[in-house]
Amino acid sequence: MSEKGLVIVYTGNGKGKTTAALGMALRAIGYDHKVCMLQFIKGSWHYGEMDSSKKLEPNFELIAVGKGFVGILDDNSPREEHEKYAAEAVRICREKIFSEKMITGPIRQDGPIDHIVKKSGTPTMGGLIIIIATIIPVLLFANLKNIYIILLIVTLVWMGIIGFVDDYIKLYKKDKDGLRGKYKIIGQIILGLFVGFTLFFHPEVTVKDQSPFGIELQSADNLTEYKSTETTIPFVKDNVFNYSDLITWIDPSLESYTWIVFIFFVVLIIAAVSNGANLTDGLDGLAAGSSAIIILTLGVFTWVSGNIIFSDYLNIMYIPRVGEITIFIGAFVGALVGFLWYNTYPAQVFMGDTGSLTIGGIIAVISIAVSYTHLTLPTKRIV
Repeated sequence: MSEKGLVIVYTGNGKGKTTAALGMALRAIGYDHKVCMLQFIKGSWHYGEMDSSKKLEPNFELIAVGKGFVGILDDNSPREEHEKYAAEAVRICREKIFSEKMITGPIRQDGPIDHIVKKSGTPTMGGLIIIIATIIPVLLFANLKNIYIILLIVTLVWMGIIGFVDDYIKLYKKDKDGLRGKYKIIGQIILGLFVGFTLFFHPEVTVKDQSPFGIELQSADNLTEYKSTETTIPFVKDNVFNYSDLITWIDPSLESYTWIVFIFFVVLIIAAVSNGANLTDGLDGLAAGSSAIIILTLGVFTWVSGNIIFSDYLNIMYIPRVGEITIFIGAFVGALVGFLWYNTYPAQVFMGDTGSLTIGGIIAVISIAVSYTHLTLPTKRIV
């Protein structure tokens, strides 16, 4: 017992411990006290109290601890291991009382309990910092009529909105589940359809052939500009792949429906990468640091593809207008590195889904735009 708080331990055989603890919690909350309840029960179990306790937030936290109990059904862990975690739980309770911290953002509950407490009180929705720090220099320095810049701005804003809504529900509606998964997927599908249709049908998304006479006689204005459905598969010999091959083996007349296949893969990639980035956002600095490296690498590919000299030297396709993406990439990487300064251990701010979903969407769209156009090897043509 202390002037700041009280630790109560309910133990013993039989039922009623959870009910008694919740009853005491309700009484304390009625007096405007803050309550943190650590329950020693297997993390895979789900019961009604977990759902109903959410309605008591923000003055109440329920943390399901995976160990610290003895004699629970199907438990084969040695007693010493449980004693270790029980002692750690008591220490954390004391630390939480004296720090007076409550969890202000969604923290994963399946990690060590000391990790959960150390993250308590850390502000989230830091992804807004990344979005703002990216959008301002892009609006100032990029060609806003460039189709690739338009695609990336739409992706930045759209995925940012989805992530913001998810974080808003978690923080202000006190629902730790946030935006339902099906609505996130619907939002990603809508973005995928927009990106897919734009890349396939927009007249400014094209490639240009290189001159077989060498770079001396080569001029960007003298090369044929056209659309292609070919791409390449990395690390494979004779790796040219045409999306139309997936359906023309059935009937060659189906080639006109290649756009359906392409857009399907665009939607799949955007959904997979954006959700993958969201899953990566679990350790301090992991998502921001790894994403900065990935996007910087994509920036190199993009710049080379948009430069007629280097694309000729490296025998890759020259893509008109794609070099403008490097301005967006420079702004985005700068925003990630700046955010990383405050997100490394111990994190002072979390990006939340506002940042992680946006990062994944940007990586996906840049990868699709560059691979769909720059990794294309069609027949040489000269004008």
